[in-house]
Amino acid sequence: MFLDERRKGILFAVLSSFFFAVRSCFIKSAPIEKVETLMFFRFLLDLIFLAPFFLKYRHRLKTKKLSVYLVRSMAVALSIYCSIYGIKHLALGDAILLQYTLPLFIPLMSWICYRKKASKRSIYLLFLGFISLFFLLKPSLDILHIASFASLSVGVLGAFMAVTLHQLTKTEHVVALLFYGTVISGMLSVIPCMHSWEPVSFSVLFIYIAPISIFGLIQQYAVTRAYAIAAPHVVGSLLYLCILFSTVLGWLFWNESLDAMKILSGLLLIGCGVMMVRENSIHKSSAKESADTAADFP
Repeated sequence: MFLDERRKGILFAVLSSFFFAVRSCFIKSAPIEKVETLMFFRFLLDLIFLAPFFLKYRHRLKTKKLSVYLVRSMAVALSIYCSIYGIKHLALGDAILLQYTLPLFIPLMSWICYRKKASKRSIYLLFLGFISLFFLLKPSLDILHIASFASLSVGVLGAFMAVTLHQLTKTEHVVALLFYGTVISGMLSVIPCMHSWEPVSFSVLFIYIAPISIFGLIQQYAVTRAYAIAAPHVVGSLLYLCILFSTVLGWLFWNESLDAMKILSGLLLIGCGVMMVRENSIHKSSAKESADTAADFP
């Protein structure tokens, strides 16, 4: 039974990575120039699809932390904007690789937000990860432009959202987290549309934007189920498969090529990320064991 559940967790993690890559393909191929418009419709359709779920569990929506949700939703909206911009302007594999630097920034963000000290190994991995980013960005070549930094900022913002989410889950229900994250971020996405709007036909809405929302929701469900069943360090490691899927899809649909430096820096960055995921898991387990041991003594 244990092995069956573990395999299910692994399957959900792999599916999450795959649907993330497929959603990114729809974002890249959508015939919409304005990132603001695409982001707005993504949030709108998410809200429409999730509305029955929110109505069913409306008793879970009470909260006293609207200010925290507002700050976090600003990070969510900015992160999605940067993610779409990076996917639109970079090779798909490069954009996703830069966005999946999240584990590297979590110890740094934990220290900034909550003054939690990182282990020495985490600091070494962070330093090594930054070195690999230097080789991936290649300052002398054309990848070093605003889209690269937009994709990289997704990792920084994602780390901030992960750290704040960890604190919110101690008092807030998951339905409330999903509701306020979708609604407030969606409302914020209206602001840039006031200054920059692009008309969207029903066919584009149906063929491109609806799948972006649907695959995004499926990906969120799959990753949630994966973390609920399998060990966090196993799931976190498997989620890096989305970089492989994205690279293959980019090669198939846009003939995106790879060079030796990209492959080397990508493998180094993925290795740092996987080790950081495992390091964070070990650190949390040790902290929990220490707390449990302390609780046994008066």
